[in-house]
Amino acid sequence: MKKILLLLLLVVTSQFLFSQYCGNSGTAQCTPSGTFVTPGFYPVPSQLPAFVNGQVSTTVLEFKNFNVVNFQGNLYTINSLRIDSVGNLPAGLCWASNKANNTFANQEQGCVRINGTPNGPVGEYKLKILVTVDVGVSLQVDAAAAGVNYYVRLIDSCQTAPDTDTLQVPDFVAYNIPGCLYVSLGADQTACNGTNIVLSSTVTAGKPPFTYVWQSLSGDSIMCDTCANPSLLLTQNSSFAVTIIDSTNALATDTVSYSNIGGVFNYSINATDADTFCIGGSVVIKAAYSDSLTYQWQYNATDILNATDTTFVASTSGTYSLNFSNINGCSATSNPIFVWVNPLPLVTFQLANDTVCVNANTFALSGGSPTGGNFSGIGVSANMFTPATAGLGSRVLLYSYTDGNGCVNSARDTVFIDVCTGMQDLSAENLVMLYPNPASGSSIEVMLTSTLVGSRLKVYDVLGKIVAQTVLNNEKSVLSIAHMPAGIYILKVENGNKIIERKFMRVN
Repeated sequence: MKKILLLLLLVVTSQFLFSQYCGNSGTAQCTPSGTFVTPGFYPVPSQLPAFVNGQVSTTVLEFKNFNVVNFQGNLYTINSLRIDSVGNLPAGLCWASNKANNTFANQEQGCVRINGTPNGPVGEYKLKILVTVDVGVSLQVDAAAAGVNYYVRLIDSCQTAPDTDTLQVPDFVAYNIPGCLYVSLGADQTACNGTNIVLSSTVTAGKPPFTYVWQSLSGDSIMCDTCANPSLLLTQNSSFAVTIIDSTNALATDTVSYSNIGGVFNYSINATDADTFCIGGSVVIKAAYSDSLTYQWQYNATDILNATDTTFVASTSGTYSLNFSNINGCSATSNPIFVWVNPLPLVTFQLANDTVCVNANTFALSGGSPTGGNFSGIGVSANMFTPATAGLGSRVLLYSYTDGNGCVNSARDTVFIDVCTGMQDLSAENLVMLYPNPASGSSIEVMLTSTLVGSRLKVYDVLGKIVAQTVLNNEKSVLSIAHMPAGIYILKVENGNKIIERKFMRVN
């Protein structure tokens, strides 16, 4: 029977012998202190230090061998005790004793050294210590069954190990404590005033997903306090902090400061009057002045030559902005101002009859387009014309029109006030014809009826000055107008008491 028991024990022992075994040579060995009087294992389980993932660690268990062992109610004297295995160690750790054969005599003192660089799940590992006791026969004993329970605690470098729980029964109990998490916002920064800043962090370790909580400690506000990379507009010295939480509820915080280069400036511009007006108008755009800034005005995002003052007079439709630069080489662009210039209305004016007698009655003026405008000039009152008030000679009348945008334009026409003392042919257009009219060349043709051949011709400008005169000896004559500038002219054909007037226009 003893032989059968011994055989079974040898089979069991062979399964565990040298489990996670370092080997007994060199630095793997330990040296017992030799200070223990009472048989048992030392230190007590609660005093066993924790191992740290990724760090080389060593701990030593010491013991004094027993004198007798109780087996099935009988006491047997121990001849020797052999450590078969120390199992269920975290990955990366191994064990060794101070004896080459791991065998200790009755009441002999020894030690077990656990050493290595662990790399495993954090938690508490219950060691499986198996020993074979020689009491005349070999008996394999589980140390736990004899009341010897040791637990190896494994933590990450950023964690604090809880107290050893020697009442735990499972081989492994995971720690439900926050893991490692580190965050860095980097070194403090300097940035140009008006710069758009994007805050970023470097996260090390931790288990995603991450939750971000940003805070402005001083200065400018953050646009999004829960974004991974929030942004802000830097206008003053500012400092910020971030707190990151991972899925294990681990926390990490860091801060960063931004120094505003160049101080605080007002980078805005404004129009001093309406930014919508008519052709011929303008608006002054201005910025706040500072000795430490230089300026460059831009039109449609392009620099305007020599426009480097704090004000600019805009008279063309488009977008105007101002680029600011400070002594540190920082630049910023102002808000845009859009200027719109309305065109002037197209206005024409042509009198139905451009020659009237001085003694004619007052009449309403017409011929202006678009309708709804106003007439003005000598002899005009409330859009009515009185020839006697205007007086003899050529008079320039003005027609002005204002459109829905408030833009005003005008056109002119000339009326000739005649004494009408002699016979006057009212069918002037049939007696004297001009071609072309308007004239853009250097001459104009004057065509007469035969009864007017030999008449004298005079040409007046709008001021009543004679600019050309000749005698019309043929029914068709060519009059040179090359010396006349563009404008309106009055042509008079005089034949005795008969005076015929025609108006023509010289264009470029």
